[in-house]
Amino acid sequence: MRHLIVALTLLLAVPASAQEDLSALEAFVPRINDARACWATAFGQSYLAEHPRQQVTSMRFGIQFAAEPATVEHPPGPPLWNFELGVTLRGSDAEHVAQGNCYTNASGTIACLVECDGGGVDVGKLANGDVSVDLTDTGFIRLLACGGDSTGAMLLTSTVANSYQLQSVAPASCARIIAPGGDAEVE
Repeated sequence: MRHLIVALTLLLAVPASAQEDLSALEAFVPRINDARACWATAFGQSYLAEHPRQQVTSMRFGIQFAAEPATVEHPPGPPLWNFELGVTLRGSDAEHVAQGNCYTNASGTIACLVECDGGGVDVGKLANGDVSVDLTDTGFIRLLACGGDSTGAMLLTSTVANSYQLQSVAPASCARIIAPGGDAEVE
């Protein structure tokens, strides 16, 4: 009985805003281990010809729920929503990738951030099921993993559009993201 009272006290001590934070993330992907969703967009040759300063030719955004299992030595970790952003830039067929974790910030916006001060994006689900990917708040995102080599790219708001609208695609269009030790990696 004492354990139940302590658990209820702790639950009630968490502010309502903290409890609601997860609902925005759960709207993207339910809290089921390895559940994922994917959105993508590509700009055709005619669009790129009409917009010669457009540097992004395609973009793919995936988000996945990852539950850290409990072990005898450790209690379960916090729920994680890992993300991967793949971007192809004008003049290259290579996809540059950013990975990290998504959180709900104080204003209720979902921020997906790259570790090691790699910037990030804000994401929002639109009424039609599309997703907006926005660089405005961070100003940049580094398109390589934390500790990765220097062959990656960087999207800066001064050189690319600030916001992109991506359409829902099959979850298999985004690789399964695994996160040992909290750093997202693709499997």
